[in-house]
Amino acid sequence: MTRTDYGRLVEEKLKNGKVRVRAGVLTATGRLREEKTWECEKLDDELQRKFRNNSEVRITL
Repeated sequence: MTRTDYGRLVEEKLKNGKVRVRAGVLTATGRLREEKTWECEKLDDELQRKFRNNSEVRITL
């Protein structure tokens, strides 16, 4: 990871009522370095605050 890398979180609401979250680390040019995906019943309070009314959030690392 370098200082120019950044994180991205993407929230997707599924038809079964669950939420899928994809978290990735990208380079400054947008090349994906690492990605993890998980499903949950609902987002915890911290993720809810980060997403607010957005489905995608960029995070400075």
